[in-house]
Amino acid sequence: MKRTIIEIDAAKCDGCGVCILCCEEGALEISGEKAVLAREFACDGNGSCIGECPQNAIKAVEKDCPPCSVFAIMDNIIPKGEKHITAYFDHLRKHECYELMDAAAAYLRARSVTIPEKNIK
Repeated sequence: MKRTIIEIDAAKCDGCGVCILCCEEGALEISGEKAVLAREFACDGNGSCIGECPQNAIKAVEKDCPPCSVFAIMDNIIPKGEKHITAYFDHLRKHECYELMDAAAAYLRARSVTIPEKNIK
């Protein structure tokens, strides 16, 4: 499936990790002292990390890759707690990803995870 996803230029990346802190989906990690897109299925392509990279090492590209999985993203975020869940919903709201918000909320309800009130549209 072709979709928008981020790409990191390893030659420009200095491994500072700023992008990892900005990635609400948990798609990025440090490997070999560089940031890498470790979980393509978790990258929603909205690029919150792009504008935060001090080295300009990240860009959005069209690429054949697995579809974004809100369920896998939620499985990654749930153990991190309410603060991360709220940050993810804020991210989706900022990018007007209302269908993903609805899917994420339904996924949380099905697992009896409390959804902070501000996260409900």
